[in-house]
Amino acid sequence: THARGRLVARVIDEDASGLKALASALTSAPGFIAILVSGSSPALVVVARSKDVTVSCHEIVLAVTKRLGGRGGGTADLAQGGGMPAPSASILETARQSLDALSQQTGPPPR
Repeated sequence: THARGRLVARVIDEDASGLKALASALTSAPGFIAILVSGSSPALVVVARSKDVTVSCHEIVLAVTKRLGGRGGGTADLAQGGGMPAPSASILETARQSLDALSQQTGPPPR
């Protein structure tokens, strides 16, 4: 369990539509954050959150693309990035680190 919800972080062989569909399905239940990265090169990343999770998916994607290259955008609930030349595992780890950093800035979840 992550400070802001249960984290699902995986590298999956899907295109952007498949990653977004899976991320949306995972976060339809309360308390989830999904970070999904394609196995392709250049890689794609999709970050989504359940409605009760407050961390910004857009901020996570911006942090990843700033560090690793590529471009991204979206909303606080669902964001995606692409064109990153880094290995998928590195993108996933960078996204996790960004999530941790953002969670620390916003404090613990409300009770």
